[in-house]
Amino acid sequence: MILGLVLWHIIWDGGEILAGIFALVTNWFDRSTIDPHDLKGFTSFVRLSLTAAFIALILSFIRNK
Repeated sequence: MILGLVLWHIIWDGGEILAGIFALVTNWFDRSTIDPHDLKGFTSFVRLSLTAAFIALILSFIRNK
C-alpha cells in the first residue's frame, strides 16, 4: 500500500516535470528561426540544436554500453 502511494507520487510529480520540459521545448520550437537578425528566434534555434545534440550524446553513450 505504501509502495503504491510512493509510486503514485513519483509518477505524478515526474509527469509535471516532463510536461514543463516539453512545454519549454515546444515554445523554443514555435519561436525558432534561422534568421540571425531575429535574436529571440535565433536563440531558440540554437537552444533546440544544443538540446538535440545533448540528447544524441546521451543516446550514444547508452547504446555503447
